[in-house]
Amino acid sequence: MNYDNLINDTLAQNKLIQVNEKIYLTKNQIEILTRYQIPFEQCSSIKEIIFLIEEILESGDFDEDLEVVSSSLQEFDYYVNYKK
Repeated sequence: MNYDNLINDTLAQNKLIQVNEKIYLTKNQIEILTRYQIPFEQCSSIKEIIFLIEEILESGDFDEDLEVVSSSLQEFDYYVNYKK
């Protein structure tokens, strides 16, 4: 097993990419949102993306990966946008 390739692939998947002024997503998150046809490029906030994800989660037609994206975005939103 080539650990350098594994590490580089993992870093590439988790590197934050700027979608617009206020939204940064990882390549992995973008791939999952695209698979579910969630128009994240048109959203003005992380909360809006979370809302769109939650609509799909309520329908019951999803894989665990979408729940993981929702959870990670909620956590990111909490730490970035709320005063502690």
